[in-house]
Amino acid sequence: MGLTPVAGSHRVREGAAYVLREAAPLVAVLAFPVAMVLALAIHAASPAAPGLAPAATPDDGFRFEQVGVGVKRLIDDGAGHRPGDRSFIFEPDREVVAFEPDGSVLLCCKAPGLILTDTSKTEIHRLGDEQPVHRWDDGTHQLQDAVDMAVAPDGTVWVTGRKLASLDADGWTIWRERSGGKVIEIGDDRAVWTDASGKTLKVLRIRGSGRHTFTPGDGLPRVTREWDPGITGIATTPDGSVWVGVSGTTAKRSGGGLLRYDGQRWKVVRPLGRGIDAHAEGVTAAEDGTLWVYLSRNAPKSADGSRRVSYLASFDGTDWTVLDEDDGIPHDGIPRHSARERNAPTILMEAGADGRVWLTPIARGYCRRLMSYRDGVTTDYLDTDYLDTDYLDDACIHDFEVAADGKAWAIVEQTGRREGDDWRTDLYVVEP
Repeated sequence: MGLTPVAGSHRVREGAAYVLREAAPLVAVLAFPVAMVLALAIHAASPAAPGLAPAATPDDGFRFEQVGVGVKRLIDDGAGHRPGDRSFIFEPDREVVAFEPDGSVLLCCKAPGLILTDTSKTEIHRLGDEQPVHRWDDGTHQLQDAVDMAVAPDGTVWVTGRKLASLDADGWTIWRERSGGKVIEIGDDRAVWTDASGKTLKVLRIRGSGRHTFTPGDGLPRVTREWDPGITGIATTPDGSVWVGVSGTTAKRSGGGLLRYDGQRWKVVRPLGRGIDAHAEGVTAAEDGTLWVYLSRNAPKSADGSRRVSYLASFDGTDWTVLDEDDGIPHDGIPRHSARERNAPTILMEAGADGRVWLTPIARGYCRRLMSYRDGVTTDYLDTDYLDTDYLDDACIHDFEVAADGKAWAIVEQTGRREGDDWRTDLYVVEP
């Protein structure tokens, strides 16, 4: 049985429709601010992409211990966190440091505190924030052995080590399941470059969702990586060039040297002059586009590598300028290419906006020392003989980055003089 319309109901419907038509503009005007308030509330409650969330300005609320002129050690970041302490196997935790686009400091990859408290979890931590940017299960991602980290302009975090992976708002993307790469460089075109070498030299480029691995078939030298360091650094310059530093056993046998990719082909560049081969121990580019390369080669009449000489070369886009030890540049204290020292770590390099070049030459015990060079003066900032503390016995650099204000933030693997602190990892800030 159908429903019988109530008398006059069509008039009610017509009246309601008239009211809605006349009132619609007013309702829209009143509803707009309400909708905006709701949208802002939802946005504030939703999780933000890594690198894009507001964060404390570096140093805000941080507690430091002053240990030397311009040198201080992080005690607490205001959120109760600091780099990891010693592990149960008496080896320092491996950590790397990077800056987000807003200047916030990121640490990866061990969770703060004793690793015995949580052996299955690892995290990326932003200094000054209580909650980690991201935490994951080591058994799934195996990213805890990070050796380098970089942050793209859009906030995407890139980590290389046992694997090559990126972290954005959608989570992790694994780009290489097995990666022995040690360096990541992000160019002005947002292309990501990293070492992908195995038994032969390989360079991986990732741009957007595409990737390409450059091999000897693309013009790279036919190099056998008999041992590390292999690729020691990657840098990009404003002209679109990609520079790759290569080091190995001997310059001629292993193809050690400086490589340049101009977008079309690879070529070997010899900053010391035509026909003079040298190992490129480190490569970096300054904000003004100047390329800096740390080079080493056998001293004359020292073919066995027992005496190495070091050079610091710069390229302004047209000409090379080469400085040697007589100019006061830091000297690498290890004959890095002899069979005895084949496992010496690579030299890290950064160029500050003030013209200062930061680098980590190797001292005794394969220990990286944080030094800088400018205008003929070399400074060793963590020389324990000159620090005003009874805490340090030795300090080795695992990773460092130079901030926009010229300060260097360094992950320091160190031995301490206090009982119970034989091994630990700390974060130091050095202001030249």
